Amino acid sequence: MAEIKTDVIKNLDIVATGAYGAVYQIGDDMYKIYFHPQAKPYREKLFPRLSWERRIKRLMHRRLQISHTDLIHDVINIDHKFSGVIGTFYSGTRLLNVKSQVPFTIKKEICYTLIQNIKELTDHHIYPLDCSLCNIIYTDQGEVKVIDLDDETTIVTLFKKPFYERQSAYALKRTIMSFLDGYHQYPCDWFTHQITRDFDTSIYYPGNKRYATYEEIAEYIEGRSEEMVFAICDIERLNNTIMAELKWMADKTDIHIVPFIKLTNNSESAMHNAKMRIYLAIKELAKMGIIPFDIIIEKANNTTALADFFTSYNTISYYTFDHNNKLNYNEYHFKTYKKA
Repeated sequence: MAEIKTDVIKNLDIVATGAYGAVYQIGDDMYKIYFHPQAKPYREKLFPRLSWERRIKRLMHRRLQISHTDLIHDVINIDHKFSGVIGTFYSGTRLLNVKSQVPFTIKKEICYTLIQNIKELTDHHIYPLDCSLCNIIYTDQGEVKVIDLDDETTIVTLFKKPFYERQSAYALKRTIMSFLDGYHQYPCDWFTHQITRDFDTSIYYPGNKRYATYEEIAEYIEGRSEEMVFAICDIERLNNTIMAELKWMADKTDIHIVPFIKLTNNSESAMHNAKMRIYLAIKELAKMGIIPFDIIIEKANNTTALADFFTSYNTISYYTFDHNNKLNYNEYHFKTYKKA
């Protein structure tokens, strides 16, 4: 147990903040100081939460049993009151910021590693329910590390709980789908939610299955091909001729449909209007049975949106429509990613 005085913390620099606390670096260690360590834990019927202390004690007890994830190894008391935890500090990048920077082959390797890491945790009755791209670090050494397991969104039980295991696997599935197939920072889920209120469909082609096994997730990753071909369609130019061509592609080819829109400015209202225009366009496409694979929103003064998109998918082949509604084939050579 680390006993720290308040004055010591005040003299440290914050390296990150989250929903539950602030993170400081001291040597190779991460010190997380909770915002409200004495608050009662959040509770609901399906996911009863342990207190901070009980959950952390269970994590510390299992630390030596886990080989692929570094669990917290000590607690922090400030002025003799429980205030936080100590873990390993990682120098790297969150997966949310990695997914448009690395070739597809590396992205698949990261996903396989994630399955291994999460399965090991759930095998030891540690169930991460918020395995999001923000809670995974791709280190400078090329390692994949799940972080923030001390938060309330992690369930730690004494015995195996199949229900929580399914929930963890489902969270992992959605994260991997977003990492492999969700280029844009505004993922398709927002549009999917809007459309599914009116149509029984989903932008994500594997469907809305509310559970998944690790074997099924691995098969999904294996089935994702690097040789993907896209049809980039400007939603401002969608018409009956283009939609008929897109319908033929969706039915007869493996070409993936990607709506595209460019903002004239980066204001909040412009982004809101762009979302609504995309929603209406996707709604029209859905009526014809056309399910977009992804979405590209190019902000004003940004000339790299398409380049980043193709880098993300590690592909070179795509189609666009010219001003005569004719389909043109193009090739783009993705950027080489070099690990720092």
